[in-house]
Amino acid sequence: MSDGRFKIAEEVFVVDVDDGHLLYAPFEGVISRLAPQTAAELRSGQSSASRETLRYLHGLGLIVPADTPSPAPVGTWDESFAPTGVVYMVTAACNLRCTYCYADAGDYPVDLYSRRMALDAAKFVIDNAAASGAGTAYLNFHGGGEPTLDFDLIRTAVDWGREYARNEAGDLRVNASMVTNGLISDAKAQWIADNMDSVQVSHDGPAAIHDLQRPTVRGGTSYSRVREVIELFTGRVPDLMIKSTISRAAVGKMPEIARYLCSTFDLPRFHLGPVLGTGRGRSVVFGEPEAQEFVRGYHAAQEIADEYGRTIVVSGALATFPHVRRTFCGVTDPNFSLTSDGHISSCYEIMYDDDKRAPHAYYGRYNRETRTFDVDGNRIAKLRLHDVNKIPKCRNCFAKWQCAGDCQARWYNSQTGELENGPDVRCEINRTLIRDRLLSIVSVT
Repeated sequence: MSDGRFKIAEEVFVVDVDDGHLLYAPFEGVISRLAPQTAAELRSGQSSASRETLRYLHGLGLIVPADTPSPAPVGTWDESFAPTGVVYMVTAACNLRCTYCYADAGDYPVDLYSRRMALDAAKFVIDNAAASGAGTAYLNFHGGGEPTLDFDLIRTAVDWGREYARNEAGDLRVNASMVTNGLISDAKAQWIADNMDSVQVSHDGPAAIHDLQRPTVRGGTSYSRVREVIELFTGRVPDLMIKSTISRAAVGKMPEIARYLCSTFDLPRFHLGPVLGTGRGRSVVFGEPEAQEFVRGYHAAQEIADEYGRTIVVSGALATFPHVRRTFCGVTDPNFSLTSDGHISSCYEIMYDDDKRAPHAYYGRYNRETRTFDVDGNRIAKLRLHDVNKIPKCRNCFAKWQCAGDCQARWYNSQTGELENGPDVRCEINRTLIRDRLLSIVSVT
């Protein structure tokens, strides 16, 4: 750096805000306000600062000589496949017709999930967990539709898996989790309360909002029953989460939804998430909310939650701040998500053969003759490397190491399967939330 030529180190960002500029270095843990001249100099690589100041900034890892390569953290090639958890994509059937459903639940033919395949998957992940010393195996029940419509599958897999673990794997624990719309019978609800470790219930708030967005198949109300089921689960399911989906029609009601949730249910946190713009989520009325309106709604909702000592969760990026990560979810593990026809998908939102994104997510299949799971090791290794470094639109984004590219199902157009290049609603939400958090930190310090 003797000639004064330098550059901002890789993954150090100058962030524009309304009243100036911030310096944000997520790996160094540095957040600072910048004078306009300093921001311009850092971006250009020219500075009138003293050599001592440049050396100080260099010592912090914020600037480096102009010819210094600084590669971003990347994964390693790994074709191994020994998952300790399985996601059962139970069914496409559904007893609701939610106006924004990303999976078009209820609109696809229903295939009965093979019990033999389900138990082979449970055995596979339990054996892997035991062999690796992991201590816990995970059975997760998801799906494009409502998992409890094939309740026998859930009960059979959980009961068999726990019995097999007791007999064959000593003290290995089998953790069971699921999502549900909550429109279930008392008998099912009682079993879930007694046997599930983690449950996410979809509930969109007060009756007028919930029933508008989450009607039954025949257009009836689901609100009262869902609320009863949540109350039954409360205090019995160890990890219980209510997920409220925020559509364009409901975004202005976020404060009302927050007050309803906080005053009605004795839970520490609630998840308010924007509609995913696929399937029925492409609706003009019930589609993705406008990003800035969603962010304003979040801040108002959290202010209300603060009155009750609760937390509103809206973004994986904000939830992980200030920790850095290069992957958003289990897609890069990859997830062992098993469809009813035996496909293995890395994403439990991509589960149908005619989904144009399936070639990006599928990497194996259940072999019904050998009762084993045949996978493509090369495809697995590529999925493990498919992180935020692989997204051109994220390359210079200051929020990338919290957001980590967000949901990979959104990287591709759901109608064409092609890679999307421009920012989307969730990108703007994540960037705004992280920018707001950075501003709140420098305002205090």
